[in-house]
This record gives sequence, structure tokens and C-alpha cells, in this order.
Amino acid sequence: KDLASIEETILCYSCAANTVKQKLAHKIRLFAKFIQPSIIAPTKTVDFSWSLGEDTATQTTAIQLTNPSQLDTPITVMVEFPFFVVISEGNTAQEVDIVIEAENTANVLVGYDPLWKHDRFSRVDKGALSIKYGSASTNPSTSSTIPLIDITAIIFYPNISFSSQ
Repeated sequence: KDLASIEETILCYSCAANTVKQKLAHKIRLFAKFIQPSIIAPTKTVDFSWSLGEDTATQTTAIQLTNPSQLDTPITVMVEFPFFVVISEGNTAQEVDIVIEAENTANVLVGYDPLWKHDRFSRVDKGALSIKYGSASTNPSTSSTIPLIDITAIIFYPNISFSSQ
């Protein structure tokens, strides 16, 4: 038997006044199929990199999330600092609620500012893009967070230079 399906029969009985004899009034068969949401990402990792001398603008990459189910699926997309989700020009957040329509895709623009830390040391920043089924505004704590994509940024400040003389 399929665990995502149920079949139940509901019986409704009636009794005439001042009697104990029951008579079947209605018999209803109920069938339901539960569809587990599953958002799919095309990759398991996203990498950013920056070196001294390159453009200092914020870096972004689009991630396409796919909803293969037959139901519209509301999710909360979350990224760990220092990464962020670009909502619109100049507007970013760590969490964004979106609804991915049935059998459709949605693009999420993930950004990284390579100069968020104002030091001049090479480093590796790591984080993750995670999702939570349901929206944060309507369902704040009932579903668990699912890590979907690992995000890595490599910042390279060369601290030595060689002379040709």
C-alpha cells in the first residue's frame, strides 16, 4: 500500500427517537493522496572568488529552484552571512518567502560582497543556502530547515611580490 495515500470509509448512523436501533444513513468513501514537497536545485555548490585588483562590486549568481510536485509550494529561502539574497536593486535579505508554482521553477539571486570585511587578509567564507517549507510569516517554527546548496567565497590578497631585478 502506498504510504502517501489513504483510503477511509466514514459511516453515519441515525437513530429514531426513543429507540436504540441504529440505521445506516450514509456511507462515504474517502481517498486522499499526500504529495511531499521537494524543491530541487541544479547544483550542490556555488563558488565566488575575488583577487586584489579585480572589480570590487558585489558578486551575484542566479540559482534556479525547481518544484516538480503537482502543488504550488511556499518556501522560505535562507542564506548565511556574509551571503545574501538579492530581492531587488539595492534591496537584500538573509531570508525571503517565495511560492514556486506547481511543476515550475523560480530564480533566486544570491549575492556576496567580497569587501564586507575591511581587512587585507586572504580568507575563505563559507555558508549555505537552505530552505524551509512554508513561509516564515505564516509558519515560523513548525518545519525544519533543509540545507540545499553549500556556498564558498575565496578572497585572495597576495602578501608578497617578486621583482624581476
